[in-house]
Amino acid sequence: MLRRWLPAIIFAVALFVRLFGLGWGLPTDSRMESLHPDEPIVLMVSKQVNPLGGDFEPGFYNYGTLYLSVSRLISGNAEFAPGTPAYRQDLLKGRLINVFAGAGIALLVFLILLPRVEVLGAALGGLAVAFAPGLVVHSRFMTVDVFATFLVTLALYLGLKFFDAPPKPMALAAGSGLVAGLAGGTKYNFVLVLVAILCAIGLSEQAEKWKLMLASFVGTVVGFLIGTPGVILNPAKFRTDLLYEINHVAEGHGLVFAGRPLGFFTHIGNLLESFGGLSLIIGVAASVWAVSAARKNKDLRWLIPGLVFAVLYYLLIGRAQVAFLRYVFPLIPILGLSIGWIVSECRRVNSPQSRMVIGFAIFSIGGFGGGGLASSLSISGWMAGEDVRDQAGAWLRKNGAGKTVGLTSDPWFYTPSLYPEAQASRPLFLRGGQEWLAAAKDPAVTRGPRPWAERFDFDATLLDAKPDYVTFSSFEAFDLGRLQKTPVPGFELQQSRFAEFSRRLESEYKLAQVFGIGGSTTHDMMYVRPVVFIYERK
Repeated sequence: MLRRWLPAIIFAVALFVRLFGLGWGLPTDSRMESLHPDEPIVLMVSKQVNPLGGDFEPGFYNYGTLYLSVSRLISGNAEFAPGTPAYRQDLLKGRLINVFAGAGIALLVFLILLPRVEVLGAALGGLAVAFAPGLVVHSRFMTVDVFATFLVTLALYLGLKFFDAPPKPMALAAGSGLVAGLAGGTKYNFVLVLVAILCAIGLSEQAEKWKLMLASFVGTVVGFLIGTPGVILNPAKFRTDLLYEINHVAEGHGLVFAGRPLGFFTHIGNLLESFGGLSLIIGVAASVWAVSAARKNKDLRWLIPGLVFAVLYYLLIGRAQVAFLRYVFPLIPILGLSIGWIVSECRRVNSPQSRMVIGFAIFSIGGFGGGGLASSLSISGWMAGEDVRDQAGAWLRKNGAGKTVGLTSDPWFYTPSLYPEAQASRPLFLRGGQEWLAAAKDPAVTRGPRPWAERFDFDATLLDAKPDYVTFSSFEAFDLGRLQKTPVPGFELQQSRFAEFSRRLESEYKLAQVFGIGGSTTHDMMYVRPVVFIYERK
């Protein structure tokens, strides 16, 4: 009886964890914009397509179009108007897509495992993914990553059915390839999951494998074109944006990854944070053991396609200089499958050592060793409460009436909520930012005395204006502080300006308040809890 209800239970648990804190950073009556830097752009671009009206061309191809089209279908509202109730609702609807997609990833991992391992292993594999903190947090954002990871997992789920003697293998080949193409049409490099499907066909007992592989490849091409029809509709813009994204990933992202090793090493830390230390150790060890076991037992070959994809994908993202935590998401379902299998294998062996491994797996999913349910609930608690930018803004409005607050850089998503437009997206700020700053009262807000067209970040002349308070966030200062004694080619001027500003700040100001201590220092996990510093003039 329990086995029948387990899929619904796994999905419901994963869904509930993601719904808690879903309202984080959404616009309020006193704040017109989302606190996530990418959501305004994603929403704005999604309004430029209209699938029901036959318009599939957003004019934006830094990543694929499919999630944008789905968001547009869900919102139904064609207006892009920050600060309005409809704008908030559109953001919420876009987030809900990922809430269900994130829970769907956990369900698919469970469903892949269920016919192949013991129920306990299937449940723990699904829960390991359901509680992975990185996936939980990003499931609450209106961005492409979790939705694309769901499609990768769905393609793998379909591809592994070749080991189960499917009644219509040709249809399965085309369908699994179609989903792989849709994954690539959401986030380009995710199309690599096609390799897992081809590997599954090759290792299966199917006849005429080359025909199945060809059908899968054709399905992938069709799926990619459905997901991103701009390849045909606007090839010049598609090529320009794709090349930009390739160069951007290769060259870096400002100071965020400057002075860091290649992604091969950075992504180890990303996996530790987004999945958990003990869970990662168990998952990787189980994956290595699975390869050895599958060589001796052909019934375990179903483990190989996902692992082949994981290795190739890791090599792909590891070579890049840009290494956001969200890039490792497709690896998490593979680790969940390995955990589910090793738990089942240990149940079969039933020795004291194997029972210890099962215990460690359970503890890791709960959060022992980092990650797991404990970390997800802790971060979710922050997201369900008042954001630190709103806390800092409230403190400054209370203590800064009739006074002036100095900003060290142009206000954006990291800025305290000093006035309704404080977190406006870059395109909106370029149009109205100077006027918004000039109009801010109680407290007044300044970027310093330097002419507007000549302003730059961490300008020491800001302190010449003697603002009563100076505020900045970890997004602005963390990497400059991290590299303070390490000259970085191309950023020497920024570093020298920061050093001079810091010297004067410590001399002329004292630290009055800090909001957000205890959060992550990983860039795309810090979105939900940056550190905001407020200095008061001595």
